[in-house]
Amino acid sequence: MSTTNLPETTYNSIVHRKAKGSLILNSKALYFLPLSGDAHPLPWTSIAKHQVSPATHPKSLLKVICNS
Repeated sequence: MSTTNLPETTYNSIVHRKAKGSLILNSKALYFLPLSGDAHPLPWTSIAKHQVSPATHPKSLLKVICNS
């Protein structure tokens, strides 16, 4: 997937609300690309904060909180 030809980082084997897919990061936005659908962009300016699970947690978890 190309998101306006910007350098990007992709993480595979991601699950969001029971949908499997990939997480794509570039300088404009964070994208979730489900295996069965279109990418859902989340511009960086809409993210208020995030939380990450500790390294000792059995699963890596990321919680993204958007601006109201």
